[in-house]
Amino acid sequence: MGERVDKLDQRVTVVLREGGSARWCYDITCVAHGRFGWLKGYSATRMRYAPYNFWYTSPITSVRVEPGRGGGYAVVLYFQPKAIKPRQQFHLSFSFDLNPTWDWYQLRFTEKILNDARYTEMSFLLPKGYTLAWSNRPPDKIVDAGAPLLVWALTIPNAVYQFDFVLRPAA
Repeated sequence: MGERVDKLDQRVTVVLREGGSARWCYDITCVAHGRFGWLKGYSATRMRYAPYNFWYTSPITSVRVEPGRGGGYAVVLYFQPKAIKPRQQFHLSFSFDLNPTWDWYQLRFTEKILNDARYTEMSFLLPKGYTLAWSNRPPDKIVDAGAPLLVWALTIPNAVYQFDFVLRPAA
């Protein structure tokens, strides 16, 4: 049996920016399984476009963007030697910029997102001066974080969630 990493829960916050780019922020709790001395790396997420401008905390020592199987790009995290061992639960925090993330001209975000954890909280921080006009599925909650923060709970593991929402200038 090789290495396997299971995501227990994750919080993903997408900070939408004017012009169509966004900052994607991940906070993930995982557990490593298998027969190995220590976990060297982990492909944490995949994106349609190449992410850039990475930020991360320990135990992550470096991040690489690699071509994903079947297209897109994999975000691969590498760790300190002997930092993560079999059956160990660990925490990952990292973020990156991605352009394009959403359609700035139509003020629309549309994307299919796979819930690859037992539980995912998916949040979108809207640009200042904008509010939600329409969504294919209403957010589970909207928080005032200086600008509206739309929050959805993804509770079905390995399910694909379709996000489709439109913004409008706030009145």
